[in-house]
Amino acid sequence: MSLAGKQCIISGGSRGIGLSIARVFAAEGAACTLVGRDRGRLAAIVETLKRNDDAPPHDISCFDVGLVNGWEKLKADTKHQKCDILVNAAGIPQNSFLFAASPPDLDALVTTNLMGTIWGCRYFVPKMMKQKDDMDKNGELSALIPMGRLGLPTEVAKAALFLATNTYAHNCVLNIDGGLSAT
Repeated sequence: MSLAGKQCIISGGSRGIGLSIARVFAAEGAACTLVGRDRGRLAAIVETLKRNDDAPPHDISCFDVGLVNGWEKLKADTKHQKCDILVNAAGIPQNSFLFAASPPDLDALVTTNLMGTIWGCRYFVPKMMKQKDDMDKNGELSALIPMGRLGLPTEVAKAALFLATNTYAHNCVLNIDGGLSAT
């Protein structure tokens, strides 16, 4: 599978699932823009990503995905007039029952996990739909595994690669949950 010539925007690209997806996509020839809050970490990571000589350079965009102004700026940036693949991998893990979480923790969870995805889709899916190649390969990925462990970032990255390179699968939601949704 090849992503040569594809421009990818990956929120949460500085660690975990987003970073694994960035590494897999870069190895397959994509130009990746990593989105996250830690500029230093993003810059260090983008230097380690594999790059094909004919591909545009990888890039970073540093902002809080839950806030609309960062997405507006990224969309307006002329380097990102093309977006073939949007990966919404930014998220705050929820390690307790929602009823036990504090209001500030719930606000942060909803702002990052829900609004971050909504803002990314709002600003980039219409652009993707207008493009001729692979209309809108936005896959929502969940890595919670009921098999006694969390999903490995590489397992989710391989699923993301499938979504990004399969020309028949459009607007898919993969339940990467170790069978939880089938039980």
